[in-house]
Parts: sequence; C-alpha cells; structure tokens
Amino acid sequence: MYNLIIHKDKSYKNLSLNKILKFKEIDGNFCIIKKKSNDYYIFRDHLGTKKLFWLVKKGKVLFSDNFIKLSKLDKSNKNIKSFRSGFLTILKKNGKIIHQKKLKRPKIYLPDKITDKNISSLVKKRVNRFLKALKSNYGNEVYVCLSGGLDSTIIAYLASKIFKKVTAISCSMVSSNDYKKYLKYNDNNKNFFSQDFLIAKRISELLGINFKPIIFNEKECLKDLKKVMYLSQDWRDFNVHCAILNFQIAKTLKKDRKYKSQPVITGDFMNEFVADYKSEKINNKLYYEIPIKNKKRKQQFLINGLKSSDRENGVFSYFQIPSFQPYSIVSKIFENLPENHLNDEDVKYKINGKM
Repeated sequence: MYNLIIHKDKSYKNLSLNKILKFKEIDGNFCIIKKKSNDYYIFRDHLGTKKLFWLVKKGKVLFSDNFIKLSKLDKSNKNIKSFRSGFLTILKKNGKIIHQKKLKRPKIYLPDKITDKNISSLVKKRVNRFLKALKSNYGNEVYVCLSGGLDSTIIAYLASKIFKKVTAISCSMVSSNDYKKYLKYNDNNKNFFSQDFLIAKRISELLGINFKPIIFNEKECLKDLKKVMYLSQDWRDFNVHCAILNFQIAKTLKKDRKYKSQPVITGDFMNEFVADYKSEKINNKLYYEIPIKNKKRKQQFLINGLKSSDRENGVFSYFQIPSFQPYSIVSKIFENLPENHLNDEDVKYKINGKM
C-alpha cells in the first residue's frame, strides 16, 4: 500500500503508530495498518481512495485491498467487511472491533464573498500543497496521466512547476488493422488515434514536458477486460472505462526499463466534485446515465461512489506502481460550495480554468 500522509505543513509516507496517534488532524491518500501487541490500528483516508477489507478465517484476521480476492475464501461474502473511510479502527486479532474514532481533517474556510477567482486560488494552493508533499516523500520525478481534458492538464501544469522531471502518459485504442500498421511502419498517422490522445500530446509539447504514448489494440482491451473489472472491483461503465485505460498505462509502464517506481498522479475525482458526468449515446445505447436531477444530491452520490470503486489505485497497485490523486485534497471546497455556484454548468471551467 502506497501512502501519502499530510499533517499541517509536513508530509510522510512511513510513520510510527505513536506519531500518527498524536496528530489532531490528518489529510492525504492513505490506508495504514499498524500492529501493537495483539491489536491492529487501521487508518483510512476520508474519501476512501485506498481500499481495505478484512475477514476472520479460522480465528485469524485476513486483510486485502480487493474484496473479490477475499470472496474466494468466503463464498457467501457475509463475513467480509470494509474498514470505514475517514476513521481509525482498532481491531483485536480475533476480529472484534474495540474502538472506532473519526479522523479530523484540516478545516477549510471559504471566503465570505465567494468568487470564481478566490475559490480557484484556494484550490490551487491546496493542490500545490499535495504535490509538494509528494515530492518531499517520493522524489523529483513524476508521471501524469494526461487525458487531454482540463482536470489532468491542470495537474500536469502544476506538477511541471514543482517537479524537476514530469512525463505525461496518454493512451489511444486503435483497430487491429491500424495497430499492425503502427507496429510495422511506426506509422503516426493522426487518423489512427483518438482526439483526446492528440490533444494530450499537444498539451505536453506546450508545457515542455516529456510525452509517453501508449497505443493498444482493441483486442488487447477485450482480453484484459475481466482482469480490469477484478482489479477495479467495479462494473459501472464510467469506472470500467477509466480502469481499462489505467490498466494499459500501468501494464506498459511496468515493462518499461526506464521506469523506476516513480509515482503516477491523475486528474481524477474532479468530475465527482462538480457532478460533471454526462451521458453518451453509442450505437443508440445510452451510457454513463445518472437519473438524479438535483446537482447537490448528484454530487454526494458520485463522491460516495468513490468509496466503492478502485478504478485507479486498485489497478496501479496490482502492478506495484504508487498512484495518487491530488484533487482528493480539495473535496471539501466543492462540497461546501453554495448550491447556486454548483448548479452553474460551467462551474469547473470558471474555477479550475483560472489555474
């Protein structure tokens, strides 16, 4: 499990139990298991970005970040439990919970007069804090999953100002015939690739950062689909779509001899924070549909959904690649936005676009 613990202006990836227990507030991407005598101390981050399940089998507690893995040991699934996100849980070795305590997050104070500019400034400040914490713990090199959209572009831009070396990764699925041409002739015909991929390539050029293209065959996608769903622990279309791309990125990165376990960061979660998922019609079938009209309720539905999907960390962890989501540190800003601001269809572009 790869962790990033942020406490005030300092950050850590490895800490003693006593040190963590002294913290009055804690933030970041983490799921920590510490053992003291016969008790387990489990700390999970507030959004539930890092998963952890447990099962008592023959008097022994078994831990896993994957529910399906434990379900092979308990076919009924009735005895598998998840540790609560945003809590410290103390567990006896026999599986009895003896204490649960909510972990405090640093308070976020929104300005009295909310404008796109001052919210943007607050978001930027906190994301930079996350990236600096990552640098202090994992070094001066980072990989960014760049989709070509606003969210990942901002992360790539801010990372380029903090890290010495930034490599953008973007992937494109191509047909079997085009893939053969690509391999045989190293053909960079723009008609092969998705528009998002081409935009991501152009953005990396404008930012002056390295660009690592990942081109994969549509048959490869179908071959890996079962494993992708297993690792992401999900079958909802928008999460599987995301996990498929992450799987291809992680699989290719792990085979790259130049890759030395540097962290991968993404622009994930912002669509949840601003309730920005839109349905798409493909071959007359509707995908990504969420039948909730009230945007505040839709936002909470999507944020709660983060606790049950492992579309990023689950996939990257399988390949032993440390992965993090810098936007996780700004969730409370968007949850506390007044409803009239959240209801603006362009809220994300008006706030984040200023970064």
